[in-house]
Amino acid sequence: MLEYQFVDRSEELKRLEGFLHDAKNRKARTVFLCGESGIGKRTLVEEFLKRNKGLLLFKHNCTSTEKRRPFAVLSG
Repeated sequence: MLEYQFVDRSEELKRLEGFLHDAKNRKARTVFLCGESGIGKRTLVEEFLKRNKGLLLFKHNCTSTEKRRPFAVLSG
C-alpha cells in the first residue's frame, strides 16, 4: 500500500471541522466531496478521520456512469 504525504489543506480541514461542530450541535450536515481524480479527496478524508476518531462515515466511489447523473449514489 502506498503512503501519501499530506499537503497543506488547512482551509478544507477547517470547513470539515466546522461541519462536524454543527453536526454535534444537532445541525445535520451532508458533505459531498467532489473533484477530479488524483487531487487528494481520499487523503483529505483520511486525515480528517485521523483527527476525529469514532465518526460514522458513509462513503461510495461512483462508477463512470454514476458520475454523469447528479445524486446517482443516493438513488440506489
